[in-house]
Amino acid sequence: MREFRLQANSEMRFNLTRESFESQTRKRRPWFEPAHGQAEDVCHAVCPECRNPIRIIGLYVPLPNGQSAYGRHTGMQQKGFPFFDAESFALCPYVRKGKPSRSARRKSIEGLPLYILQILVGNFDHAIRILREDTGVNISRTLAGKLLANYLGTRGYLYAGASVSNTPWMLAYMNPAFSIFGQFLQEEATLIRNAVAAVPGAIVQPDGKIWKDGSFADVGLTFAHHNPRIVDNRLVETLKLWVLSHEQTRDGNAKIVGRTKFTIRPERFEALISAPAHRQRRNTDLLDIAKACLIAHDVALAERVFQALENPTTID
Repeated sequence: MREFRLQANSEMRFNLTRESFESQTRKRRPWFEPAHGQAEDVCHAVCPECRNPIRIIGLYVPLPNGQSAYGRHTGMQQKGFPFFDAESFALCPYVRKGKPSRSARRKSIEGLPLYILQILVGNFDHAIRILREDTGVNISRTLAGKLLANYLGTRGYLYAGASVSNTPWMLAYMNPAFSIFGQFLQEEATLIRNAVAAVPGAIVQPDGKIWKDGSFADVGLTFAHHNPRIVDNRLVETLKLWVLSHEQTRDGNAKIVGRTKFTIRPERFEALISAPAHRQRRNTDLLDIAKACLIAHDVALAERVFQALENPTTID
């Protein structure tokens, strides 16, 4: 991997270069240990995806064929890095072979899944902001609550391909097709505006609202084909977005009237949740909806998450 974090609960990732590593760690323990007779100073950090410890290879001793420095999992708990989650390590995209099935779930909520849930509930407004930007749909509070309720109902936080950084997109991916009829579109939502024009009886009103020009119409969205893969030692994740009509194909399926494929940019979500409080624009209505949905899902789990939000330390 060519990126690192400082600790498991650090929400900023950094490019793995000597300059970046030294700037972020100040060459201090636990990230930096002098060589003491070894071939290279011993450097550690945290995997940007599974949050487990990694060792930095080739930061000070040149690697063969001009290869750049990279991070490699230690596969165990490391001094100065108290978090280690064996299941998340095994499912890490830098370790796992192939892409996970949408139905694949972690066996335990402890560790990373619980932290994902904590981040989602505490930053639900930021997650919805990301989805609004990527779809061009001004997702209403009612629809936002439905998306979260479905995500919790399917235990999306246990999805084998879930990470803290891809949380907004996995919130949508864990949902079945959902209607956006009656939602308001942003001016730049070209894909969906063009798709609505192909749906019989559907129109976009001057104020951007998707509505009907007749007795019945419906327009839906589906997020599909989550595809995480390693390209040049970096994780690249893509998703497909389909716009659906109430019209059916010959086999009885919904007709796709618009489609696109986009690359998940995790740094967008990380920047929002790690920004200083005085610089964040928060939507308390959405945060209240997230808390209510979690309570309705599991009271005991909600108590654990709320306690962690009130006393943030690190991942347990």
